[in-house]
Amino acid sequence: MSSLGIAIATVARNLPQAMMIMLLILVPMLFLSGAWTPPEAMASWMQWASLISPMRYFIDFGYSVLFKGNGITYVWKDIVGIMVMGTLLFGFSIWWFGRKIAK
Repeated sequence: MSSLGIAIATVARNLPQAMMIMLLILVPMLFLSGAWTPPEAMASWMQWASLISPMRYFIDFGYSVLFKGNGITYVWKDIVGIMVMGTLLFGFSIWWFGRKIAK
């Protein structure tokens, strides 16, 4: 989630614009995360769309560890998903920031 904040900060020109971008990103991400509606109850296209939400991996990880008591053998997919999404967003942030500096 911190890499998402960095990505928003590199794209936005000022704080109000960053807040608006954050709302446009976080509200759909929250709906697709599975926090309010389980992914199994969503339409199939929404289940696929939820895979690009880092919040889904975090919520699945939290539910598995806190409520079910699962170990690393059950939650490794969620950890990998969090790491991949964080790396992609951080890479985008570095690329965008380098583009802004070059101008």
